[in-house]
Order: sequence, then structure tokens, then C-alpha cells
Amino acid sequence: MTAAWLQQAEAEADALVQRFPDWEGFIELLVVPPTFDEIAEEFPEAARSSMKDYEDRLTSYGLPCLALYVKMRRTGKDHRFSEMVATQAGPVLSTDDTFFAGMGTLDNQFQSQKHLNRFLKAAKAHGYTPSPNDVYMPGLARFKGDPEAWVSRAQGRAYIRKLLEGRGYRCNSNLSNIESCEPSDDPLAPKNCKPLGEDIIRRRISEYQKTDPSLRKKDRRELREMVIEKHAHKIH
Repeated sequence: MTAAWLQQAEAEADALVQRFPDWEGFIELLVVPPTFDEIAEEFPEAARSSMKDYEDRLTSYGLPCLALYVKMRRTGKDHRFSEMVATQAGPVLSTDDTFFAGMGTLDNQFQSQKHLNRFLKAAKAHGYTPSPNDVYMPGLARFKGDPEAWVSRAQGRAYIRKLLEGRGYRCNSNLSNIESCEPSDDPLAPKNCKPLGEDIIRRRISEYQKTDPSLRKKDRRELREMVIEKHAHKIH
């Protein structure tokens, strides 16, 4: 190992401690995630579990599944509980507290502040300002920053279930068992359809104004309608 490599590794470890303070003392698991064979040797119960299927997978909040499993085992959790949390499946999701366990703040859910800022900006463009305690769930997002995909702990699983039922989605998991059905409201009704994202509209207006400076004097509402008419997807 060269001195430069060691310095880089130490810098990466320091950055991870800043991002995941509750992982202090376990950062090596994030720097070099364990393999299935390694955890099976340390924890024999894992050899007979589903953990092998998660060797190269991340949790929904960006942590290596096997690293999370090892951290939980080394802090005294039993195999079954650790497996369910690391794979995000099973009875561990039966309450709101355990469902949100380990998800952390918004800062922990995104790869970087720049990445988070893009989603915050998208959400605000659609009329919602996320709370630092919200959890962003990509599986619920119909588009980037979808306000309905930001879930607070106060809303909990009841909100997700109601949302899925309202959309007519089927869900078979320990979160909910929902049969598919007709949505409570027509998803193609004009009130439910955004013809074009606000960020795209603003960008197009700016492009038009650069190409034709005379448009700077035009009412912005008219420019907005012009962009939507020309670029929005038409629903028939």
C-alpha cells in the first residue's frame, strides 16, 4: 500500500463518518463491504439465509445490505432481526418505528448535498417543500421530486397505504397487502396531469428569450402557455 492510497482511504473514511455518524467504529464495513462468505464465516446463521442474494445490493437509503447486517450483529442484534432490516423485508416492517428505522435524515438518503438539492428543487417546483425529517421514497415517485413521494414519520405507513389504494396500485409486502383496483380518481383527468415540469418550462422560456430577445417583453404567462403547447405531451 502506498502512502497516497492510505491518505485517500483515510479521507474517504472521514467523509463517511461525517455522513453516517452512527457508523463510527464500523466505517470499514462501508469502505470495503463484506462478502457473503465473510459474513457466513463470522455468523453461521447467515449461511442458511437469503443474505447471499443481497451481496451487491444497497438499501433504499444507500447502504450496503451486508454491511448493515454485520453492523447490527456486532451491536447485539440477532440474526433474524438483522436480516430483515438489512434486506428491508419481513415482520420488521410491521410498525412505523421499525419501518423508518435506520433511514436517517434527508442528508443520509442522498449521495451528496448536490444530489439532494436537485430533488429539493424539483419538489419545490411542484409546490412542496420537504422537511428535513421526511423520507424520499423513489418507488412512490411518478416523476422527479414528486410531492407524494416525500413521507414523514407522522404520516407513516397509513399514508403510503392510502396513496397506493388511491392510485389503484397492488402491493404485496409486509408494509401492506393491497389488491389492485380502479383508482379513486382518474389519473388522466386534467387536474391530475402536469403537462410539463416547471423546470423544463423555465428552461425553454430562457432558451427562447436568448434566441429572440424581443420575447423578454412578452407576458411570462403567455410564454408559459406557448412552451406547453409546443412541447407538452398530448393526452388523447
